[in-house]
Amino acid sequence: MRFKVQNNQLFRFLRTSYAISFVTIGALMLVIPIGIMIAEGVETQTIWFVTSGLVALGIGIFALSLWHANLLTKALNYEAKDGILYISEGVFIFERKAIPLDRVTDFRLVQGMLMRWFGLWKIHVQTAGAAGAVGAEGTLLAVQDPIAARDQLLKLRDVAVKGQQISSAS
Repeated sequence: MRFKVQNNQLFRFLRTSYAISFVTIGALMLVIPIGIMIAEGVETQTIWFVTSGLVALGIGIFALSLWHANLLTKALNYEAKDGILYISEGVFIFERKAIPLDRVTDFRLVQGMLMRWFGLWKIHVQTAGAAGAVGAEGTLLAVQDPIAARDQLLKLRDVAVKGQQISSAS
């Protein structure tokens, strides 16, 4: 069973979160050097040159982040088959996880404030992993109809656990 990703909402969410980050960091990167230059009495022409260079750099980095967000939304793939949940993700570093469903203890639905604005959820896959392990074994981001997907994953997990119990009893 393949789980569909909300590509449009995810792209809008990533674009907005990148924009918020760049505006915040960019404002600091502009205000501090310009404030220092003004305090030092640097010529106005030099201040304009530095400012336009920093703005151009920021626009370039933001354009690259939009390209990255577009590729990331296309790279996400979630599939459950034969008692295993496959999570494929990544742009520069591609990662594919295979999580046996009989080891899963819970599927937690998580929604942050910005994600709520875009109607997105994360499904954290919790497993009975190694002692001291922190965080989820895997995360399904922006799955369409996350409550139904979670319920389906719970059913698949129950089937996998029953299959494991039957094979160990034999």
